[in-house]
Amino acid sequence: MTGPGIAGSPTPRLFRDGDEESLLSLIGLAFSRWPAVELSVEPMDHLRWKLRRDAQPPSQHTVVEIDSCLVGAENTWEHVFKAKERRLRVFRTCDSCVHPDYRKRGIYQLAYDFTMKTIAPEMDVHLTASQVRAIIRVAERSGRRRPIANVMQVLVRRLALKTSFGERGLEGDWALSTALLRAGVYIAGSSLKLAHSRPWGAAKPGWTLVPTSRFDERIDTFFDDAASAFDFIGLRTMDYMNWRYGDIRAGDFRITTAEEGGRILGFSVLALSHGRAKIADLLALPGRLDVAASLLGDAIRYAHAARAASIDCWLPRRHPYRSLLRREGFLRTANRPHFFERIGGADEDVAFLDDPSAAIHFTLGDSDLV
Repeated sequence: MTGPGIAGSPTPRLFRDGDEESLLSLIGLAFSRWPAVELSVEPMDHLRWKLRRDAQPPSQHTVVEIDSCLVGAENTWEHVFKAKERRLRVFRTCDSCVHPDYRKRGIYQLAYDFTMKTIAPEMDVHLTASQVRAIIRVAERSGRRRPIANVMQVLVRRLALKTSFGERGLEGDWALSTALLRAGVYIAGSSLKLAHSRPWGAAKPGWTLVPTSRFDERIDTFFDDAASAFDFIGLRTMDYMNWRYGDIRAGDFRITTAEEGGRILGFSVLALSHGRAKIADLLALPGRLDVAASLLGDAIRYAHAARAASIDCWLPRRHPYRSLLRREGFLRTANRPHFFERIGGADEDVAFLDDPSAAIHFTLGDSDLV
């Protein structure tokens, strides 16, 4: 149950099977639009996918109730990351919310404290990236979180000429409109310039771009090789990738692999939602910028054919693919700082994240934003 007029004391606890209906009702009251992405399934199906209660072990989440009515919640998003030579369980929170009638009563503080006391000890690293001031204030109170120095940035290429810059829901609209007005003719002519400037465009590539709906076991071998170029990268295993992108409950994704002789050289994942395209993931073998460039170009062409207004990509400031995005006319519209906190263990395991030149691969698909 969720609802106003509740007189008891708020009590945090772990989410239990059977809480789904109440949780979905709470989320619907707390957010103006949930889920934020367009889906071909019902919101309840998406919520059940996100909760991952069928995982082994089941993912744990926090709810706050008053007299058996949910008034607050904080879901967790778990992912194993390669951190240098170690593998660490990383979690971030998502869909953190409080019933509108119970805000400014310390409900979120209760949920956060319970999560950090009950769920966090089973993890290794806590990541936060919320832009909500109330959530930021609570997270900062621990005094232990610090920013990932190689800051995440939002990169956008506008595709449609006639699109309202005032459209609600567009990430960094005013910054984007200002940047594009400054860029002017450069963006309009970028495609023509690129057609004559790419050194890898002169010859037909030896690989093939293959659309697919799911990943097979070859992705595991590919990831082992691709991950060697990065100090910090979430595992792209077959099981994880098929949960993240191959499950219709997650959203409608366009998966493309670059293959040569039966071997995967790289892949891209594109999402289309509310008239915008988003590059959820893009990864190629070390040193294969040519493969990454072909996957990026393919994603842009598909988004343009789908009449998307723009195409977004999130990457760290220092990343081997930044030059490719610049060549394709992407502009930085905003920074999205991420913060980390080591949970137990040795802080030295993640100290490299203080280095602005740390080799980090983190994309939109590592979050719940697509």
